[in-house]
Amino acid sequence: MKDKILLGAIGFLSISLGISIGFGVYKYKNPEIREVEPLTNLVEIPVASTNIGEEEKISEEDISYVSIPDDEIPDGVLKNVDEIIDKYVNKDNYIATNSLFYEYQVSAEVSEKVEQLSGGMYLYPIRVSDTSFYNSGDYINLELVGELNGTFMEGIKVIEVGDNYLYIEVLSDTIRYLSIIARTDGLTLVPKLAENVSDAGPMYANEYFNTYLDSKGLNL
Repeated sequence: MKDKILLGAIGFLSISLGISIGFGVYKYKNPEIREVEPLTNLVEIPVASTNIGEEEKISEEDISYVSIPDDEIPDGVLKNVDEIIDKYVNKDNYIATNSLFYEYQVSAEVSEKVEQLSGGMYLYPIRVSDTSFYNSGDYINLELVGELNGTFMEGIKVIEVGDNYLYIEVLSDTIRYLSIIARTDGLTLVPKLAENVSDAGPMYANEYFNTYLDSKGLNL
């Protein structure tokens, strides 16, 4: 009789243990779905949609947006796109794709390296190995050499000749092109004295340039 009672007790415990283990496995594989309250303090702020180098002018195409909690935005981040568009990346700064924009990185004017002239023109330095061929007042063409070859701009006035640099007169929009070329592997700008100067001023003469930049992942 005692054996029957003992066997019954063991059987009951085995069944109970099996049920408990089975329930535990079910709960593990089918965890409770808890309702998560949606974040209500999200703020949409601008980020760089492409790499932007030093002294480049920031355009609307350079900007995309992300939403992050307001209390997680670092100090000094620019939240308003109007504080960024048409501003310039400061010298010795670089804004990588998907990076936030910080106050110290951008300025309303081009940096000290690029001097503003009258009439919306700017003084931009082109590095050359030998300045003895050039004089202030000369007009030059800028030739692309490397993976692309040919005239890029023509009729550029040399304002000043310095140590290893020609300081040329360019429009503000031109600075963006020149800065991109300066930091793009496979491209070099070579100045050549212009024999004929067009009254039309600087011209973008290489039709393959934008396609080339797109292939490099650079966005104008």
